[in-house]
Amino acid sequence: MTRCQGILSGLYDDPRNLEAFARQWQRDLREAILAFPTEQLAQVFPAKSPFDFYCWLRAQCASARKRLIYVDRYSSADLFHRYLRGADPSVQITVVAAREGPSPGKWAEFLSVSHVFAAQRPATYALVDADIHDRHVVVDDRAFHLGPSSKDAAFRTDASVAAFNVSEVEAVVAKGRQLFGPTATTHP
Repeated sequence: MTRCQGILSGLYDDPRNLEAFARQWQRDLREAILAFPTEQLAQVFPAKSPFDFYCWLRAQCASARKRLIYVDRYSSADLFHRYLRGADPSVQITVVAAREGPSPGKWAEFLSVSHVFAAQRPATYALVDADIHDRHVVVDDRAFHLGPSSKDAAFRTDASVAAFNVSEVEAVVAKGRQLFGPTATTHP
């Protein structure tokens, strides 16, 4: 009798043995599946879960080690203290917004906080004005497409997040006009 047959033959003597074996096998299988490296390609934050979305986006921004690109036509002044303040001071941060996006008063408020942020990070912050609609976040070499704007995410409707092509986001940044950064050292 082989070793395997010997182990299995004892299992059938008592149904409780078989049940214990099945539970252990299920735990081992679950651990093996969870240990398999995968990239989450999409995630949906259900309606009425804005705090979960906020925590996810804040954690993504704080995890940046080299660069963070935040693209949202309707960025508000809240962007800086909600999401960007947790980024390491050495991280290159680029915010892409649209001057035509928010109302004039909101744009002035956004620029006011951006100016303060730029004063503290003159070598690692850039502000780009671009004609954009979609919302994206690039964290180092990973890009995400955000369904809604971060200020509205998961309040009344589901908010989706999906993996995205980094080079497409870089192309949006390249087409924009730098308002502050390496080529525009005076903040508007």
